[in-house]
Amino acid sequence: MIDPASTSRHSHADLAQRVGALLGRQHDLLGRLEALSRRQMAHLGADQADRLLEVLAERQHITERLQEASDLLGPLRPAWHAAAPALPREQQESLTRQARSIGDLLDAIGTRDAEARRLLAERRDLIAADLLHIGKGRDAVAAYAGPAPSAPPSLHDDEA
Repeated sequence: MIDPASTSRHSHADLAQRVGALLGRQHDLLGRLEALSRRQMAHLGADQADRLLEVLAERQHITERLQEASDLLGPLRPAWHAAAPALPREQQESLTRQARSIGDLLDAIGTRDAEARRLLAERRDLIAADLLHIGKGRDAVAAYAGPAPSAPPSLHDDEA
């Protein structure tokens, strides 16, 4: 006869293994995203727009993979909350550390991204001001140059 408690422990262990693997996947992807976040800031600081765009494209790819991992983890959450207390303390603590590390990576990425947004907004404002000055300069040149000379018509209607 099958012991229901043994089956339950086995299914809890399987669930913990699946959750752990998905958390590990998220952690790895977030580690890559965090490294790209650092590169992004370096490219912003060095005013390397082409390289910045490359990093942003890589980040998009990793973000999509993170979303896939999140989508896989989502349906497991209710079962996980029910099963977690039945797991051995070491396994619970290991998964909790993994989740905290994921949270730390998210915080670091979020902080760096907020700084990147601030820097990009500053650059945008500087470019807008430069463009405004260029437009005003053209207007001033046009005002001092007077009206443009009119050219004689190049087409004639000789039938009249």
